[in-house]
Amino acid sequence: MLLSCQTKQENPSGKKASIPLGTVSKISFEKALSHYGNPYKTEVFNNAKKGEVFPGIRAEIGKYYKSGIKIQIREAIWNKNDSIQIAVWYTKKQNLWMPFDSFEYNKFTDF
Repeated sequence: MLLSCQTKQENPSGKKASIPLGTVSKISFEKALSHYGNPYKTEVFNNAKKGEVFPGIRAEIGKYYKSGIKIQIREAIWNKNDSIQIAVWYTKKQNLWMPFDSFEYNKFTDF
């Protein structure tokens, strides 16, 4: 499966630019909104409680923050194309939502 091949296409529908994982995972949520438009889905939640594990695509984000310390996490999921989605997780740093992890996956995958 080649995920790195990209073809630039004109988009008359007014959609924002294609979303490269390497870029969206390094800029603030606010900048991502202005460059790529509104995500398909967004949610704010707290990190896992002690002994709790995140399910599905969130499984790996628990390694970033110790349980028991309450931290708000914003999850934003963008459609890269018809079959690929990009999830980016953010925490607040100096009043901006900054990314700490991301994941690109086939949206038809069952986690």
